[in-house]
Amino acid sequence: MPIGKPPFPPLPEESWRTLCAYDKVIQRGAPLPPRHRGGLPRHVRDLSRALTSQRGKSFATDYMGRPAELAAYVHYFLPWNLIRLGRLFGGLDLNLEEGSTILDLGAGPLTAVQAMWLARPDLRGKRLRWLCLDRAGKSLKTGADLFRALAGDTPWKIETVQAPFARPPRVKANLVMAANTLNELTRQKGGKAASPVEQAVQSLRRPLAKGGRLLLVEPGTRQAVQGLTSLRTALIESGLYPSSPCPHTVECPMPGEHGKPWCHFTFTQNPPPFLASLGKAAGLGKEEAALSYLFLGEEVPERTDLARVVSQSISTTSGQARYACTERGLTLVRLGRTDAPSGSLIRVHWPSGGHKDPKSGALLADPVSD
Repeated sequence: MPIGKPPFPPLPEESWRTLCAYDKVIQRGAPLPPRHRGGLPRHVRDLSRALTSQRGKSFATDYMGRPAELAAYVHYFLPWNLIRLGRLFGGLDLNLEEGSTILDLGAGPLTAVQAMWLARPDLRGKRLRWLCLDRAGKSLKTGADLFRALAGDTPWKIETVQAPFARPPRVKANLVMAANTLNELTRQKGGKAASPVEQAVQSLRRPLAKGGRLLLVEPGTRQAVQGLTSLRTALIESGLYPSSPCPHTVECPMPGEHGKPWCHFTFTQNPPPFLASLGKAAGLGKEEAALSYLFLGEEVPERTDLARVVSQSISTTSGQARYACTERGLTLVRLGRTDAPSGSLIRVHWPSGGHKDPKSGALLADPVSD
């Protein structure tokens, strides 16, 4: 019943084994001095608190340039982001051909490059040019060292650029991406006439090649989705249209405002042993990952019967059901004895009468079997 690739597939078995030994990659590419090892769990805990309670403040924009916070990120948050991004990359039709250029805005320690290497063995033999931009030069250098320790000799060409988002390099990229950088992209600059969202759209559109794709990835939080929703509207007005997760271009029915649900995806993931051990020492037990994202291009969606599943399974008197995003708004799809995992794209039809779920007010729809 689902259309296209399975959503958020697990990493390939060989890549998962590599990730389970990623602590060895860190030891080769970004070794931690022995005198700092004892304080690592505390720095991980402190960084976690800062990124959740102070997100949007100055701390969250410059921590990659500070040794203790960078080490905490590399040892704990980076592996978790490799899992999140890797599972997303595995389910997207990226259409990266030989010689493609990818621009990564806010690359940090080359998280996206490493996640792509792990998730897409089919791309490892292609000559891809990566331009990785970030304010923190130390973070970029650390990432380059980590990628060499992870991948060894590769046809991928990695170029790092220390610069702010507002000044991307003069290049036309087949794929422009920005992960966990929404705060920076939408930060208001003094003396500028354009709004933060308008400035972000300019920074994202300017380097995009004709026919290129744009990928934005954020944590699966209400605040992040509110920001993505504002960007979505502005990007559609600029001529870029979502192909995933949105199955339409009308107003988002799950913007996270005024108590409304927000569009995000959560999947259970047992972490590698070294990561679980560090998380336990830092008091951060974690066995699931969440994200929100937008994947856009110039092609205008034409079908109106598509639905993106956005919830876990719900038991009803008639069987299983899941909430989904459609162009008619939030919809409860009555799956019965079938199922479609969260993130799946399916076809639906709406019975006459426009009946709604009495609890949520969502429209009721039924799946279409292909």
